Amino acid sequence: MSGALERLRERNRADITLESGTVVTLQLPNLRDCFAAGGIPLTLLEKVNKQSQEASSNGKTALDPEETERYIEFQRLLVAKAVVAIDGESCELTPEDVSAFDDAEFYELLGYAMREKALPGKGAAGGSGGRSGILG
Repeated sequence: MSGALERLRERNRADITLESGTVVTLQLPNLRDCFAAGGIPLTLLEKVNKQSQEASSNGKTALDPEETERYIEFQRLLVAKAVVAIDGESCELTPEDVSAFDDAEFYELLGYAMREKALPGKGAAGGSGGRSGILG
């Protein structure tokens, strides 16, 4: 692998120490690949983003059960693709495997994977381009 390609990959890779002490290595996945693999349309993500902003003011969501399930599956896929090692041991998780993380750990990892939280030592959230969040 060329040095330039390795540098590109390293800027989206970091070790995260969870509250439990478990060290998880994240490699932020290519979101376009995740959209395709998860079969989730960008319009659904836009709706989720809008609803989450509205829910903070009224506590309700307007996603129907099918949309909710598709979004949850996408979240699991995103975390599964992002986690590349646990306590230094390489791994390839499935979306079902991420249920091994407790809720707090899952949502912390999801925050990084969705670019809502900056990777430690990597600067602003949003990966390249400085955009915050998945829809920036």
